[in-house]
Amino acid sequence: MIIRRFEDIIAWQKAQDYAVDIYQSFGSLKDYGFKDQICRAVVSISNNIASYPVPNSSLMTYDL
Repeated sequence: MIIRRFEDIIAWQKAQDYAVDIYQSFGSLKDYGFKDQICRAVVSISNNIASYPVPNSSLMTYDL
């Protein structure tokens, strides 16, 4: 598998799915501080994966 964009990384895709699940699960929670902390944490997973250097040219690709 060749990764050219962070969207191609399976872990990033699964982190996005997980974030959607968490937002849906905690959407009606009344403990707003806890809900906010959980939601920020789950979003940071995909953000951290996306911040990893991704190749910008065809000369630099990750072949997994």
